[in-house]
Formats: sequence, C-alpha cells, structure tokens
Amino acid sequence: MSKEELDTQFEAEVKNLLSGYLSDESSRDYVAFKITLLHRNYTEQEMSSSGE
Repeated sequence: MSKEELDTQFEAEVKNLLSGYLSDESSRDYVAFKITLLHRNYTEQEMSSSGE
C-alpha cells in the first residue's frame, strides 16, 4: 500500500471510531483529518530518527 492509501485507511478508521462520539459528520471529518496529520508527522519523525 502507498503512503496515501495508508493515510486514507487510517483516517477512515478514525472517522468510524469518532462516529460513536460526534454526531456531526463535518466535525468527524475535521477531527479525523487533524488526527491523521498528527499521526503522519509523528510517524515520519520516528522513521527519520530510527534511520540515524
């Protein structure tokens, strides 16, 4: 899977988890997007630090 596909899959799973807590779809989309960005940033930092 490509990085973009993994990000999309991760975001979809977060949205699914949030559906039980946030009834507004646009709120779920926004929070899932922000969580996905955070996850991507931390993953990239971890990968770059482990390569040193």
